[in-house]
Formats: sequence, structure tokens, C-alpha cells
Amino acid sequence: MEARLDGLQEFYNLVTLFTSTINSFFTGKTISYSIREGIVFKTKGGELLQPHLLSSGEQHLLLLLCNVLVAKQHPSIFFIDEPELSLNIKWQRNFIDSLLALSDGTAGQFILASHSIELISQHKSKVVKLNQP
Repeated sequence: MEARLDGLQEFYNLVTLFTSTINSFFTGKTISYSIREGIVFKTKGGELLQPHLLSSGEQHLLLLLCNVLVAKQHPSIFFIDEPELSLNIKWQRNFIDSLLALSDGTAGQFILASHSIELISQHKSKVVKLNQP
């Protein structure tokens, strides 16, 4: 039994990191995971919330972070064009750090195209400006 539980520890840690990351962005709702129910969204009052009722920004963020999780086992390069389009300013400031936290320990890389100073300002040393000839 202990060996089985030890085998699930990595999965548990990843799910915990994922749900806490998403919940750090959400306001008035939460995401949780259980083996029996899977991923569940709830309002602040505890009512179940269907995923299609999330805002476009919440859906966009969820999709991007889920893709990072799915690719975690394989070396991957993510090309993300203007991720700020559906993200409010606060979310833009935290987005890259969240991507990096979820991909920590993997061979994943991110290439982002953005016009948002808020999105890239905390990572200036890794920014490359592209100019047209």
C-alpha cells in the first residue's frame, strides 16, 4: 500500500500545484480535483460551475496551463501568440511565472509573441525584440 501511495505522490504534487496556480488567478470561484469527480469548478458559495460558464480569460488561462501539464513528460516548445488578449493586467503580471512553475523540471520551452509590457517586464533579460527590415 505504501509503495502505491509513493507512486502517486508526484501526480498529487502536480495536481496540487496546478489547482493552486489556477486558484491564484480566479476570483469568486475555485478549481479542485478528486479521483472520483475529476476537475470541479465551484463558485465562492460552493455551487458547482460548468466550465463553459467561465469567462473567456479564465478558459484561455485554463487551456494554456492544461497544455503545459499534458506536455510535461515530453520535451516541448510552446509558441504562444499574444497570450495577454484574454488576460487582465494582474493575470498578465503572473502568467509567465505560472508557466515556468508548472513546467519546472521539464525540457519545455516557451516562445511568446506579445505587445504587453505587463507580461514581459519581469523577464526583461529573456526578451528579444524583433524588428522588421
